[in-house]
Amino acid sequence: MKPTYSFTLSRRDRITVVVFIFLLLAWELIKLFMPSPMLQKHLPTDSEQQTPILTQEKQQKNKADKPFRNRSFVPSTSAPENSEVTEVLEPLDIMQATAEEMAAIGFQKNTARNITKYRDAGGTLENKEALLRIYGMDSAQWNKVSNLIIFKEKANVAATKKPYDPNRFLPKRIIDLNTADIIDLDSLPGIGPVFAERIVKYRNSLGGFHHVRQIEACYGIPPETIEKILPLVAIVTPVIPKRIHEIDWSTFHHPYLEYKFRPMILSYQKHHGPLLSESDLRNVFPPDTGWCDQLLPYLSFERSE
Repeated sequence: MKPTYSFTLSRRDRITVVVFIFLLLAWELIKLFMPSPMLQKHLPTDSEQQTPILTQEKQQKNKADKPFRNRSFVPSTSAPENSEVTEVLEPLDIMQATAEEMAAIGFQKNTARNITKYRDAGGTLENKEALLRIYGMDSAQWNKVSNLIIFKEKANVAATKKPYDPNRFLPKRIIDLNTADIIDLDSLPGIGPVFAERIVKYRNSLGGFHHVRQIEACYGIPPETIEKILPLVAIVTPVIPKRIHEIDWSTFHHPYLEYKFRPMILSYQKHHGPLLSESDLRNVFPPDTGWCDQLLPYLSFERSE
């Protein structure tokens, strides 16, 4: 009895397998004679080989066109003869450098402009602390440029800059406080039309100023403004005092005479007679005679003939 097989190939199947193997071998032979597509993809063309050279020449040309005096090019000693040159930045004088030069060594453009504005206004940069006070300057920028800036000595800087004149914006004439009008007072530093009007009103209520320090009592004028204008004002026209025997104390008003003193003066005159001298006025209320010192420059004890 012949044995039976569960798996057999027909004649057609065997032919199919042989053809498949033949085609596979043929494909492998074809690939041996064809260039690899991956290699072909990454092979540089003639234009691509020239691009880096052109780019390098363009960069070197742009660097050569920049006219900064702090920039120079020296060949690197450790590199071969045909290697690229190394860019070396020379230190800058912070009081002479332009904004473009400062930006080239690491300053931010806004900071460089602020430095030039500060110098143009008469400021000096003598050390690191002075530079860090410039608006926009910080420690990060300082770390970049600390080795590329030079601070001149204070004496040398002072010799090159223009002397500061604190009075260049002040009036060139002395103003008489007792005759000045609002326009004259408005020309003083820190005194606008509002303060000028207050000074005139206060002067009229006093009967004139007998001392320049009296303007300190004008409402709202800052003490620093007072100190600025004191060298520019004077009392040229004196105060004209009132004759004391002609004053009606029941209606007399003055900034240095408080309301409570008027009935006291009337009572004193009723019991002791008219006020004939400075001592009589002080006897009105002996414990407090400070008001007399303020009021006496505006009073005269002379009698009309």
